[in-house]
Amino acid sequence: MSEITLSPAQVAAISEIKEWFTHRPQEQQVFRVFGYAGSGKTTIVRHAIAELGLETTIRNPDGTASGADGVLYAAFTGKAALVMTRKGTPASTIHSLIYRVSEATEAEIERVKQDIADIRAKLPGLPPAERLLEQSRLGSLELRLQDIHKPRFVLNDQSLVRDAALIVLDEVSMVGDNMARDLLAFGKPILVLGDPGQLPPIKGEGAFTQATPDVMLTEIHRQAGESAIIRLATLARTSRPIPYGEHDTFVWKMPRHAVTPRQMLKGGQVICGRNATPASSSTSP
Repeated sequence: MSEITLSPAQVAAISEIKEWFTHRPQEQQVFRVFGYAGSGKTTIVRHAIAELGLETTIRNPDGTASGADGVLYAAFTGKAALVMTRKGTPASTIHSLIYRVSEATEAEIERVKQDIADIRAKLPGLPPAERLLEQSRLGSLELRLQDIHKPRFVLNDQSLVRDAALIVLDEVSMVGDNMARDLLAFGKPILVLGDPGQLPPIKGEGAFTQATPDVMLTEIHRQAGESAIIRLATLARTSRPIPYGEHDTFVWKMPRHAVTPRQMLKGGQVICGRNATPASSSTSP
């Protein structure tokens, strides 16, 4: 890390993270480090973790862990977790970290089917008031049977989080209230990294982004500023127009009619204002 020159704001942020984790995690379970893309959130976290002397907990294929009493890294999406891993902090999705898949057994399925059959058999002989109640129960059971084969995510009380010293979450803008509550239930200190310019969850607001950040990084550093994605994100966030054309080898803004099927099939990501946009879209093939 010595090749990176930290700014005064980054040095101060590292000091604040260390002070929180060392002295105040019991009274403040969540520490928020926010900043725009390219402001160095990941960099300062790596420095803070190293200076605290914490190891990274690695999840082994058999479910065990190496460095159990260390730091676990996670993100909401698999892509964000992959980016964290490529930056040197092995990460998983939050779902895989704290949930397990629960599926209905054959006995449970048969029990629901039998309950449905029993209600249908007795409905004709019931008085009106009782019939309404049983019809309501029947509807609920039929809805349950429709979805009973779908796997459900339940909190994994054997998660590696139980033995971790610290949880680091990146891109937390999409973490909603239910997932945040489940994370907090383990009682571990949580360091969250957020970007005020990112989208909220599909439903509701980001659980970790509603409070005032403990650290807010605003300076975009030179190395990040050379990225076309960072430049365009900054233009969009500051309501400035993004010009058409090639911004680097991988990032283009093109009129919709100029996007060919071959480009669409090449992979990558296509970004448009909305599905119904008739005239143009931005693409990054």
